[in-house]
Amino acid sequence: MKYVVCVKTGRNIDLEPLKVYRVRRDAAAKAMGLLRVVDNSGEDYLYPMDYFQPIQASPRLFQLVEDLR
Repeated sequence: MKYVVCVKTGRNIDLEPLKVYRVRRDAAAKAMGLLRVVDNSGEDYLYPMDYFQPIQASPRLFQLVEDLR
């Protein structure tokens, strides 16, 4: 599972700046410059890639994030 942090929301009220989000793999979306991001409801939506930055961290930290969800 890949994680990103939101750095830009545009006018989208569903995104929170500096919040960590999970990303689902979607090659077709990536080819269009989009990420498939999972929100708090567990649903995934497409957003522009430039709204997010990837997070580099240890697998242990990612597991802790998952355990909190």
